[in-house]
Amino acid sequence: MRTRSRLYICLPLAVFVVLCSLGVPGMAVALAWMTVGMIAIGHRAFDSFPEVAPDARWRTGYRVAVVHFYHIAWWPWYKRFSLARRYLQMRRRFAGSSRPADKGSVASRRRPTNRRHSASDHEPDGY
Repeated sequence: MRTRSRLYICLPLAVFVVLCSLGVPGMAVALAWMTVGMIAIGHRAFDSFPEVAPDARWRTGYRVAVVHFYHIAWWPWYKRFSLARRYLQMRRRFAGSSRPADKGSVASRRRPTNRRHSASDHEPDGY
């Protein structure tokens, strides 16, 4: 991965500070975003993230916290494949449930299942 500029690495932290200083709604959004990021990424060693720091000084000291904050703020990028998979699963699941089935819809053209029915399937219990 290519290295980023110092400004680009510090930008998520600056946006977070601005949102927190705007008021309670901004702080709630910023904290929710970072909380979801921490949950989505989970406990992960710093070395497992791609190298983005401009030089070696950004891998030690307080700068490493800024780089780590950058990675957590960009959590959708690290989870893009699993998010896309979940989106497609939900889209397939809810695609036909929002509208009723009409004559031309796929739901009305489904073939019956090949399950064999026995006489006991249709009799009430106790007989």
